[in-house]
Order: sequence, then C-alpha cells, then structure tokens
Amino acid sequence: MEQCTSNVYGGQGGCFALLEPIASVFILEKDHTAITKANAKTLDGWKTLLAPATLDAVCGAVLDGMNGVEPTGGENEITVSNLGYSVRTNTSLPILTFYAKMTYADYLNYYSMESKSFQFALLDAKKTLYGTKASNTNFTGFRGHFELKHGLPPVGADKIKSYPFFIYFDDIEEWGGNTDVIRTDFSYVQAVEDLNPIGIDIEVKTPIANTTGLVVIKATYRNSTRPYAGLTTTSEWALKSVTDVGTTLAVNNFANAAIGEYTLAILSGVPGNITGDVVIQGYKVVGGAISYLSNALTINKYTA
Repeated sequence: MEQCTSNVYGGQGGCFALLEPIASVFILEKDHTAITKANAKTLDGWKTLLAPATLDAVCGAVLDGMNGVEPTGGENEITVSNLGYSVRTNTSLPILTFYAKMTYADYLNYYSMESKSFQFALLDAKKTLYGTKASNTNFTGFRGHFELKHGLPPVGADKIKSYPFFIYFDDIEEWGGNTDVIRTDFSYVQAVEDLNPIGIDIEVKTPIANTTGLVVIKATYRNSTRPYAGLTTTSEWALKSVTDVGTTLAVNNFANAAIGEYTLAILSGVPGNITGDVVIQGYKVVGGAISYLSNALTINKYTA
C-alpha cells in the first residue's frame, strides 16, 4: 500500500540536459563484498570486486553495451473509474534489453547464471553510475535477473544483436525517488577494458588418463588461436567443482607452455581415478589483481 510523504522542493537547476543512454552494466553477486559510494566512483574501488587477487573473491563482471540497449517498462497503468477519474493502479517493472559487445565464447559463460538473482549497476555514456538508495555509505545495485537467447544466430544487420541480455528488474521500490546517482571518474570504456580480466579459452587436448590422472589442456586467448603461456604454476589453476572429496589438481608439466599446452594431474585417492566430472578454471594475477581469467572447463572422468 502506498504511503503519503511530505512534499520537499529542491529548486530548479540552471543547466539542463537529457539523460544519457546506459552504456555498460555491472553484473554483481547479490551478496557481493560491500563497496562504499566513495570507492564506487573509482576503478580501483571496483577492482576489489571484479578483479581481486583471489579467484573466490570475484563478485561479478562488466558488460559492454556498444551494440545497443533498449529500455522498456516503468510505465504507469492508469485506470479510469466509472466517475471518469484517472487513478494510477500499477507501475510496470523496468526491463533492459542489452546487446553486449562480446564473442560467443564470452556469451556461453553466462548461461549458467540465467534466472538467478543479481544486483545490477548501470553506467551511462557520461560517467554516471546508477544504483538504489539502500545505504547511506555503501553502493547498492538494482535487484533483478537476466535471461539469454536460445536459438539460431541472427543474419544481416541484426547480427549486431547476437548477444542479448534480457535484464528484468524485480523491485519497483528501488527506482524513482530511490535511485542513487553517482558521478564516477571513469568512463564505460575504461570500466569494460580495465576491470574485466582478459579472457582465456581452455579446452581438453588429451583426455584424462587412467590411474595417473594426467590431462593435457590447451589455452589460447579468447576467440583466437594465439596460445597463452601464463598458467605454469599449480596456484594458477582452481578446482571449481568436484565429485570426489579430496580431489587435487597440480601442474605436472608445462614444457609446452609456449604453445599453450599444460599437463595437469587431477587425482582422487589411490589409484587416483576420479569417479565423476570436475570443473577447472585458470587465472593469472598481475600486480595484485586477476588480469587473465579462463572459462570454466568440465573434465570428464576417465573412460576406457
């Protein structure tokens, strides 16, 4: 039920400007590490969430909207009574169709996140960041979820819309007068290019071996054939999901790192055969921040 509040007048500015379009979207875990409003104004502040020094501390990513955005929703539903009076009976939730600038390899990473609840921070083309007023000190994004496209790729001019994110915002009370507007010191281009780690594609070259648990992984820069040679230590690989308790991962051989090949040993007890699939990920920390990050790769258990 709506409640009436006191009227507060704030004067009229002498400099007039229309709103700028949303140019990038921050997808954030809904329980992400808190970021103050002061830190939300800076790239370094956002790096603590999006490119920290440890993989488990990563709380989100930034989407590039250079291929276009289509905002809808937020309209008032007006009902006319039988006496002829107009009454607002509902306000639809905002929806943002966001055509991301990325590759299909990037898009694939997000299918596992569909329909889950996230926070979304919106950055426009003129360095203005939008969130909701949930705290006097910390920045808070809008609660919502997204869906992706399932089906064949578009053709012709519509190819620019190859990677849509259909973002549905879930709480109308976070909008309107509760919108939090922050002026940042970085552009949406800087947000996309300087906050997101460089993408690495990893794939299985030689399936996992019986008993030894050895598997050869090929690493290349995202959407290219250029090998990536920076994953030579065990600490640069992570087990994201395992079937067997006590599963371990170690770099066994990186003699062919120059061509992007690494031999990993993935073992579980003795004789070492994993009994189910494991999911691994590679990452590289440079200067205290994750600068290179791979896709999550499923390693299937050994089969004769």
